[in-house]
Amino acid sequence: MASAEAPWVKFSQSEDLTVRLRNILHDYAFGPGVFRELLQNADDAGARRLVLLADGNSYAGHGTGLLDARLEAWQGPAICAFNDAEFSDSDFDGICRVGASGKRGDESKIGHYGLGFNATYHLSDVVSFVSRDRLCIFDPHETHLPEGLPGLQLQLGSAEIQSYRAQLLPFESAARACGAQTWPLRGALFRLPLRNPELASRSKICPESHSFADMLGVLHDFLHNSHELLLFLQSVESIDVLVCDEGSTGPARRIGGASVRTASQTTVELLRKERRLFTAAGPAGSQHAASYAFAVETDTPAKSGAAGEGTIRATSAWLVAARCESDGRPADQEDELPRRRCAAVAMRLWPPVADEPLPGRAFCFLPLSLDTGLPAHISANFALTANRRDLWRRSDDKDTSHSMKRAAWNEALLAGTLPRVYLDALELRATVSTRVIELLPEGPWDAPLRALCLPAELWGQWPSSAQAAFAQLPEKLAGEIFTRGSAVFWDDAMQRFSPPKAVLLCSETEYARFSASLKSALSKLRVAGSHRGVVALPELLSPLLSDVKGAVWLSAKTVSTAFRSTAPVLEREEAEELVAYLLGPAGTGPFTALHGLKLCPLAGGGLGLFEKPGLAEELWWTEDIELCELLPGRQFVDPSSATFQLLKKRIANAPLNVQLLNAKAVPLLLPAIVPPSWRGKRKVCSAAEEVLVDGMDAKSLPAVHVQQEARGSKSRGASAKSGPKASVAPAGRRGAKAKKPTLSCGPASMSYDDDDAWYDYEGDDYDGEDCGVEQRQESGAVAQRGYSHAREKTAADESAVKACTCATAAELEGVVRRCELLWRVIEHAHEKGADPVQLVSDLPCVPLVEAPSNQLVPLPRLVSVLEARRCNALAAEDFPQRDREVLQRCGVPFIRPGKRLRGALGINKSLTLAAVQAAFAERWQQTPSGEEETNMTNSRLHQGLRPRRVPCAEAAPLRALILELVQKRIIPKDSRELETLPIFETLGGRFSVPLVPVNTRIMTPNSEWDEALRPQFADYLLQWEGETGKVLAELGRERGSTSSFLSEFAAARVGLFDQALCVKFLEDVAALGNTPWKRPGAPKELEKVAQSCIDAPLVVFPGKDGQPPFRVRCSDVCDPQDAALAQVLGDSVVFPPEAYCGPLSLTVMRRAGLRSLSDEAVFLSVAQRVEHKSGIAEARALLRHLGERHETVKWPSKAFAALSKLRIFPATTNAMRRPLPPENPCSSGLVALDGPCTLAKNANVAWTQLHLLEPSFDEWPQTLLRRFGAMKDPVPLETVVANMLDASEIWLQQDARQGPTCAEETAKRQAIVGQNLQAMRAISQRRHATQTMVQHRLGRAAFVVLDDGSRVKPVDIFAALHAACDSGSEDEGAHGGNEEAPRAPHAEKRKRGSAASRAGPWTLPAYLRPHRRLLLTVAGPTVSAQRQVPTVIVGAPPADSIVPDFIRESLNRPELADVEFVVSAEDGAAQTVFAHRLVLAAACEHFRRVFTSGLSEGIGGVARCRIDLPAWVSFRPLLWMLAYLYRGYDAQAAHEVALRLESAAKGVSAKDTPTRWRHDLEGGRRRRPQPHFVDEESGEDLCCLLRLAEFYGLEHLGRWAESRLQAMMTPENLLALSTHAYFCNASQLLRVCVYNMQVLYADLASGPEWEELDPAIRELVLVECQDS
Repeated sequence: MASAEAPWVKFSQSEDLTVRLRNILHDYAFGPGVFRELLQNADDAGARRLVLLADGNSYAGHGTGLLDARLEAWQGPAICAFNDAEFSDSDFDGICRVGASGKRGDESKIGHYGLGFNATYHLSDVVSFVSRDRLCIFDPHETHLPEGLPGLQLQLGSAEIQSYRAQLLPFESAARACGAQTWPLRGALFRLPLRNPELASRSKICPESHSFADMLGVLHDFLHNSHELLLFLQSVESIDVLVCDEGSTGPARRIGGASVRTASQTTVELLRKERRLFTAAGPAGSQHAASYAFAVETDTPAKSGAAGEGTIRATSAWLVAARCESDGRPADQEDELPRRRCAAVAMRLWPPVADEPLPGRAFCFLPLSLDTGLPAHISANFALTANRRDLWRRSDDKDTSHSMKRAAWNEALLAGTLPRVYLDALELRATVSTRVIELLPEGPWDAPLRALCLPAELWGQWPSSAQAAFAQLPEKLAGEIFTRGSAVFWDDAMQRFSPPKAVLLCSETEYARFSASLKSALSKLRVAGSHRGVVALPELLSPLLSDVKGAVWLSAKTVSTAFRSTAPVLEREEAEELVAYLLGPAGTGPFTALHGLKLCPLAGGGLGLFEKPGLAEELWWTEDIELCELLPGRQFVDPSSATFQLLKKRIANAPLNVQLLNAKAVPLLLPAIVPPSWRGKRKVCSAAEEVLVDGMDAKSLPAVHVQQEARGSKSRGASAKSGPKASVAPAGRRGAKAKKPTLSCGPASMSYDDDDAWYDYEGDDYDGEDCGVEQRQESGAVAQRGYSHAREKTAADESAVKACTCATAAELEGVVRRCELLWRVIEHAHEKGADPVQLVSDLPCVPLVEAPSNQLVPLPRLVSVLEARRCNALAAEDFPQRDREVLQRCGVPFIRPGKRLRGALGINKSLTLAAVQAAFAERWQQTPSGEEETNMTNSRLHQGLRPRRVPCAEAAPLRALILELVQKRIIPKDSRELETLPIFETLGGRFSVPLVPVNTRIMTPNSEWDEALRPQFADYLLQWEGETGKVLAELGRERGSTSSFLSEFAAARVGLFDQALCVKFLEDVAALGNTPWKRPGAPKELEKVAQSCIDAPLVVFPGKDGQPPFRVRCSDVCDPQDAALAQVLGDSVVFPPEAYCGPLSLTVMRRAGLRSLSDEAVFLSVAQRVEHKSGIAEARALLRHLGERHETVKWPSKAFAALSKLRIFPATTNAMRRPLPPENPCSSGLVALDGPCTLAKNANVAWTQLHLLEPSFDEWPQTLLRRFGAMKDPVPLETVVANMLDASEIWLQQDARQGPTCAEETAKRQAIVGQNLQAMRAISQRRHATQTMVQHRLGRAAFVVLDDGSRVKPVDIFAALHAACDSGSEDEGAHGGNEEAPRAPHAEKRKRGSAASRAGPWTLPAYLRPHRRLLLTVAGPTVSAQRQVPTVIVGAPPADSIVPDFIRESLNRPELADVEFVVSAEDGAAQTVFAHRLVLAAACEHFRRVFTSGLSEGIGGVARCRIDLPAWVSFRPLLWMLAYLYRGYDAQAAHEVALRLESAAKGVSAKDTPTRWRHDLEGGRRRRPQPHFVDEESGEDLCCLLRLAEFYGLEHLGRWAESRLQAMMTPENLLALSTHAYFCNASQLLRVCVYNMQVLYADLASGPEWEELDPAIRELVLVECQDS
């Protein structure tokens, strides 16, 4: 409808621009803030310089070169602003918007609101600016510009500059004053003509006028804080304020300004990079920080800034820390808030804050009118109100409102980012690194900043409080300090700032009350190896840190814990002051504060360690100083000290390691008797002038002792951290003592390595019952130390007592003497308390009786109690001198024990055997394990034998003594320890050996082995005659069994025996029977024997022509019984020597891997070689061997399954092309039994479908044939049906070519039909769906041969029989000789009438009568069917003359190939098929187009082109398709070629892994059901071949595959096959499948497979069902 006819009029809301600007000016107050907005715009534009010019000149009346005459009113005095950043095109667009800033989405810009520039309308109604070559003028009133425009932009060319000279004159004058070149202008110059009273009266924006003098005052105010304006900007580095007085023609005068200064141009660039922190937008979630320092130089007018008056210059240095963090919001969330929280803190470095306090202000890059109460300036990208006067605060709106989001944004900045960046600044202020100092120029701050930061200066920068919205910032900062661990606490002792974990906090008031000695002691605090200083906090900061998590304040508990961890070295006065501080002036504090502290003043000087009782050296307490002489070197508390007087009243029950002097002091004298470094050692010997302690020189032992103690301290420290030891008394039992270890009575439980025997001893009887509250308030950390500190305690004891030394033999004798006296004291000790024997159990302080001068084995002089118990030391008084010398020569130690020591060691004469055993064990330990006799003829034979033997002369006396003790029943004759003694003479007559361990001697089962082994092992074979025989008889020892001998000795060396020993070994193994070969179930020793027969090269062949004999394993030779098949086995076959051909040896060798054809692995390996050679003769011989020995073959089913997959079975492979089965099938190739093959006896029912094996296989027993489960015997029903259909098709073609058949041919065909019908009788046992499919396939197939040679269909016979033409039955015999041969039923129908009466009634041929019911069953369902059963029609293949014979044989030969087809196997490996472009292009249109189209597959060159095939392609179907192209389009012949090429590709040693078709579809499509076939592998290959034919456009091959798949169709695979046909565009096969699914609809529709069928296929079935 036209607008003139519309019934409506325009009616909408609108706003005048002047009204909008007037409302904006209400929010922006007039003052210096107007110039800050210009500064903000300059910084956003990236300008480095801003110049404000107060131009008092008037440019009116300079001609007519104005855009409009009305603009002359605005040519008077003005404020000009110049910055050196040019406007971009987007800037020109953005400045035109009112309230919709173009900076809103740019986080690098300060002005986000788009209202700041409009504040310039406070000064003028007509705002203009020039940038580049453009002049822009804004006139919101639309009264001063041509055509009433609200604004215009003029492109300044040379013509425009001349035309509008008067309009541009003020800009040229201002540009000269600012030092800028014009036209084009490199920067941006704004001109704000001042509104006079007349213009103000007409203004709708602002009715106020401003004089030039007023503006000078505003500029003075702007300069007052100009140094702060540059702190947080990103680009602007200088601000200058100039004045051109009215009528002045000279240069403008500078009244003030501010500029950023750095050290050099290099630092300027670094500063610029750091200042652009907020501009550098990082990836989502990123965060970064920056820090920089610079100086700000400001010039301000001295008074009013009038002409002739100077300026005041001030310089300040600033440190700025900045941080940028992600807020964690999703990147796609749309709102006006920034994506990153940016904050910065500016601390003034000069002048110092302590001298001139700094009132902190809040910035949002530029100053806000908000005081923070902080001692530094802070800046952040706050969410501000539109006028930049205040932060956005919470309101009553919902949390999801935009207002609440802005308030939450500010809270996140104040609670997180700002405290973190403030802490960054404090850390930088505390350190003032060299990098920061180098940024600053030279100035008065150089020396102060290069020195350490004074604590007062840093405390002055700490925020103790804040105001308004910033009130919580100090608290958040305090928490951040302890969370981060910042080094901002002044440690006066270390003269540095330390982190919170390294300090203890204390108020200045309390710290001032400490004495100088206490302060000196506190300065030495260390925790975990690090210094822990005391920080005296100002009173203003103490409340702030009082409740901060992680703050540790100075107290008795913290001081005690700190000193306990490191134990610093203190002076005596410091220690006493510290004790008074820990316990309080009256000494009433808990004693647990002293535990672990070395603060006790000692009488001899120095300090002692306070600790719990038993954890450190005792501090002896006595008021009589003369009693100290009783314990020389021990520590006594100084009775004249203040600590003594402070502890005196409470020392009786104090839980400290302080006790009175008593009789228990004697054990503590041990360090003065035995060197402390001997602790934990076993024995001390004297060799010449040296002293050996456990084989080490005593001189070097102290250094080793120190290292061991250091390692032990570390391990004990780790144990203490993990928890208290088991020996610590349970927490629930007050005063419970640790359980003291006792010496066991048995030798197995005694260990000389038990270092804790001494250290677990508690030296006093203090039970802690009166320990008071202090004991119960013990901290868990001290309790965990437990007795793990015992080693430190003993070390402290030894350091206090003057320890003795022993480095020479003379000094050793002195130690021995002192030990004798020590044991005399111990034997007579009766004090109640700890067992003194237990106390010294790990010290070598037990003297031994000196050995005779002719001692063969040196004996030690001192042993420890534990060592004496371990080596079963004997008492000298228990043996006569002769027997003692015999035992001493063997290394048995003797001592002279008292009653206490004898009881502790359990010494008696019955331990003689154990003592001798221990002595020889020590002797063998000192003998090198690899020592062997130099006269050994074969070192490898003796490998593993240990020469633990002694000369017969030494062994004879010991053997006599042991025999005497056995006869006296002192030593039991059945003791196993007797066998460890080397008292048994060998056959060599030189040495005696022990019986145990078994690798020190050889015990044969009979004398025959003795004689056989004597040449090499005479010194190891036991002598069973003479004295040794008597001892063995006395002990009841006999020869071992054959099995143990073979496993312990012979099995490990049989690979080194000569031929005679190897044969004997095999014969003895054979005598063991089947037991060694039971897996599992055989004893371990016999398993070892059996394994040696397998692994050892025990078949020795004599060397020829002087060559040494060579050896092989049993698995490397063949069974002599297989010698007749040597040519099949190969030329490399080796048979064992004659010596190994005995029945016993062969029995073992066969079990050990002798290569025999009776073994399935060997047979399969040979069969694979035959398959590779494709030798029919070798295959016949190999299979004949299998047929003859099948009864003895015990192979698993998987072996026969693997054998059936090999193509080694001779068969007729091209029989399916013949019209009749071959009468005498001759082998034309080799096939595999798991393929389409059957026996020759089944030829009549399968010759068109299956390969026929040689007739010799018919003679194989059924038990053997059944092992090959994949062979088609009997022939499946589906194969019989397909065979009959193919035979009828072949006969049809033969009759078409040759005419009517003869009687003989007819008889043969009838015999074949009869046998096929006989085989099809099994149809009655099949499911209904199978019967229906067979009926529809055969009912209208002309395969029934009549007597006249014609062929009829079962439906014709059905019609004739039901027309009462035949009255016979299935039991009738054949017709007589004078009876006319029956004719075809359809011929009878054509001759109805007289002809029928003349020929007589039609009768069923005699050979069909037994199958009459079967024929009626087959024909019944199809008699009334109106539709013809579809079938696949295969057309004639293309002419095969395209490919010459030479090229036919070149498939998969890489020599001349230029194409590679790469197939991915199921196991991930890749298989390659080589082909030729020329052949493929000639035989297939698809390849011709590919290779000639310029695609990557067709590009020529040296390398072959590579074609990577899809995952569904398998190796054998690909070979089949390519062979089809190479072999002249003969699909059947191509199949044979593919099988041959696949067999060749496998290789002889390759394992047969049948190729399986993969049905995985690309692109995530639904997995199609997999068809199941009677011949599974052939069916899968045909499915893949059909898909390849459709993929490459091979129509004939596709139809041929369809016909073969039709023959393999069953009800079980019908649905899956239809799906495959549908997706492969196999229309004929699909039509056959649809027809059969319609016939079997009732059976198929009820199954789950029907629901999974593709909807398109189901629709085809259902639609045609409805049509039919």
